[in-house]
Amino acid sequence: MEFATLIHEPWWSLLQILLVGAGASLLLKVDARALGLRAVAVAWVLGSLLVGATVLACGFAESLIAARWIVGFGALGLLAPVILAIRRNKGIPAFDPFLLLVIVAIGTWLVLRQVAWFDMPFEGDEQTIWSSKANAIVNAGGFNDTYRGYLGRAVHHPDYPPLNPLLQVWMRIGQGAEFEGWLRWPTYGFDLAALLYLAGAVRARVEEPVAALLVAGAFAATCIGVQPAEADGMVRLGLLMAVDGAVALLSGRHGIAKMTIPLGLALLVASKHEGSALAVVIALAIVLTRLVARPPLATPGIQRRVVKAFLLPAALVAGIWAWNNALGIGSDLFNPGERRGLFANLIAVGGDRMGTLLHWFTRDFLLAARASSFGLFLAIASTALVCRSAQRADIVMPALTALGGTLLYLLVFLGTPHDLSWHWGTAGPRVLGHLNFVAVLWAATALGVRIEAQRAARAADERGRARSDSSPR
Repeated sequence: MEFATLIHEPWWSLLQILLVGAGASLLLKVDARALGLRAVAVAWVLGSLLVGATVLACGFAESLIAARWIVGFGALGLLAPVILAIRRNKGIPAFDPFLLLVIVAIGTWLVLRQVAWFDMPFEGDEQTIWSSKANAIVNAGGFNDTYRGYLGRAVHHPDYPPLNPLLQVWMRIGQGAEFEGWLRWPTYGFDLAALLYLAGAVRARVEEPVAALLVAGAFAATCIGVQPAEADGMVRLGLLMAVDGAVALLSGRHGIAKMTIPLGLALLVASKHEGSALAVVIALAIVLTRLVARPPLATPGIQRRVVKAFLLPAALVAGIWAWNNALGIGSDLFNPGERRGLFANLIAVGGDRMGTLLHWFTRDFLLAARASSFGLFLAIASTALVCRSAQRADIVMPALTALGGTLLYLLVFLGTPHDLSWHWGTAGPRVLGHLNFVAVLWAATALGVRIEAQRAARAADERGRARSDSSPR
């Protein structure tokens, strides 16, 4: 195969994202051994953000093809260091049943995606929001006056954050024709990254087979099925990473938190507007966890580390808002034309909608396994088993995030300026699913505490019986 052909192969475009992320992880000295399976997800997120940033810069320079060469040569340069680092890592056991299950799950998911859903045409929001923005960038050759003209005519919600369209543009650079099936794969990659991250995070809290059941149930309910190339999986992974990193930071494990919090938050705000609101929920959850956790937390320098973790996402939000303001575009929730905005509508009609919304929330999300994976139920029930340890920081942090995020989304629907039935039907269970993996993380932590307590009690009982048997008679 000629080199000129190789560099345009779709699988090579995807591999470059992972290589760039893995190489950058090495340069940033990410503790891959401590992260375990989560390290692969961190590399994918880091690579996606870097590739997206490269496409963005080349788009402003109106030379999209330059991104192909910049990323391509960067990936080739990082290939040898990444291979050497993998060979040096001797921490992977020869046989791990949990890892084997994860590999089988990945293989099954890839086959299903390729065979059943590869040729699905783009439609709905996938087409009118995400793909249409990518088309506008490619057809205009970058971010110029032609692109700005497309926004008002061909792109719905042009104010949405750009990472998803930028990755679709990355797949199309240098291609002679559209190939819709491959355009989905960068977005699908976040589902696989989420599987690996959830598996690693849950396995660090509870042993198999409980870990395997939790991961399999959450992933099957949330990520298996017809999945359009939207950005919900990106938000789900970003939230999981940020919360897991926050728990590590509050527990004094700064090596894990150093990359997971800022990367998770950056992925959140670069994916959807909901991500910015969830980042605020995470910040509040960190503050409240420090106040209510028992025993009290004593992690020196935590304020400085939290502020540093929020600098990158804050800069991204500021950039997105500045760009939208320069183009004169905004969110339809806050600028709905002649209708009341979100906050005014919440005050005016929120109370009247509450009963209806709670009924739909229970019917379409809490009691719907395919939407919720019963994550909140399982987490609350698991916490009830360890009520004496319920104020531990590693339980409080995901609990506050899951419950706070749920409340936030319900408030948005209570105050939506759109028709409530339409808005809930198109977005309700789907966006609430952003919180599923954090709820499973919460449940895994509580179950792990319960199992450890039972194990300690059995050990103490056995020691007591041993002393009794050996005492003089």
